[in-house]
Amino acid sequence: MMTAYDTNMSYLNRGLIALSVFLAAALQIQCDLYATSDYLGLRINIADLLVPVAGAGIFLSLMLKQSSWPQFTIAHGWAWIAGLTLVMTLSLVRGEWTQWGFLNKYCGWLVLLSLFLWGAWLNTNAPAVFVKRFLQIMAYTGIAIMGVGMIALFLRDSGVLPANGLFGYPLAGLMANRNAYALFVCALSILLSLFHLKGQDLVPIWLLRAMWIFLPLCHVLIGSRAGWICQILIIPGLFIYGVRESFRSILAPLLAGLALVALLSAMGQVVISRGNQLRLFSQMTEVVQDPNLNYEPREIKKKYKVRSDIYRVQAARDAFELWKTSPILGAGLGSFLVFQEQKYGKIIDLIDNSMLWLLTETGLLGLGAFLGFYMVCLYRLARNPDPLSISIAGILLVFGIFSLFHEILYTRFIWFLLGLGMASKGVIADKGIEPVRINSQSL
Repeated sequence: MMTAYDTNMSYLNRGLIALSVFLAAALQIQCDLYATSDYLGLRINIADLLVPVAGAGIFLSLMLKQSSWPQFTIAHGWAWIAGLTLVMTLSLVRGEWTQWGFLNKYCGWLVLLSLFLWGAWLNTNAPAVFVKRFLQIMAYTGIAIMGVGMIALFLRDSGVLPANGLFGYPLAGLMANRNAYALFVCALSILLSLFHLKGQDLVPIWLLRAMWIFLPLCHVLIGSRAGWICQILIIPGLFIYGVRESFRSILAPLLAGLALVALLSAMGQVVISRGNQLRLFSQMTEVVQDPNLNYEPREIKKKYKVRSDIYRVQAARDAFELWKTSPILGAGLGSFLVFQEQKYGKIIDLIDNSMLWLLTETGLLGLGAFLGFYMVCLYRLARNPDPLSISIAGILLVFGIFSLFHEILYTRFIWFLLGLGMASKGVIADKGIEPVRINSQSL
């Protein structure tokens, strides 16, 4: 239904808001492209293709004074953005020029920044009712993608679908990475559940309960240990907002979902963890304590079942070695891959930890800047009682935990939601209309 606000909105702004509808689904789909023997590939999100169009339209709208600049709820918001970009630029010029450093890291940062500003612009200028509609579209498409991925992985593990090509693990086109996929599922459970517990449902209650029933099976099929840990931590957090309702809408369906996983496992229909996910927790402990790690496949196969843990821990040790060469300003974007080539004669693996990657390639300066921005945003969001702010605060906490185990900084939907949450409602300059601030009442 059109509101008085909508009838006064320019056609340009209406078009930009309509484009955001496609973004709700596009943010959830990405894949890896252009991987070669000497280049690890470029991770492309479908939303990346919309950024230039939206950027040009938003710039034109601002120049024509048909919309307001993003108005942040944190002090010195634009200074934070400029500071983080300066850190990334300094790290780019300090390191050896590499395709990986420029395209994947620096250009990737500009994409993240664009999505952050797009989200902030949208919440500053769009009607509050549209922001909720956007979140509803994201919720429905998210559940659909979760369901499609779960069915495909189940059929793949059962031998019905081939274990390569489109259905190779992780599923091509569904977050492109098991940990990004698990992070998205965790974020979806927070968003839907908190809006429900705050009395502002994004989906019908039966669909929310169905999601929680199938959530354990989804995590088992994805096989992300960080996803398991975070989902377990999310559950008591949700109970803070109402024990009785949380039991009916979350815990009871979750218990049914755990029973379903147990039944399927007993029937031999679920391959728990690509081999044995529970065994992987103890293997990681063994790997961390092993002083004689190396990248030799034969040596790895003798002692450990999964090679990725060895690569991850050894890469972390190499990262600390590289960081010591330039602890304050870092070794530069893309420098770790150059370091590996010089040390081993080939590129083996990435630094699979966002904090450690920032420390190694941007130094204490870069890590401090990003951590400072993270803490300021988290503090501001946690202080607001509306369901949007609380949900994004919870998602940001989960994002922080994932970052300790994986390089997850470039997950697109996190940055768009963060921009959405860090903006306040402004004034459409050429109409003088004061939109309603998004909160539990306006939703």
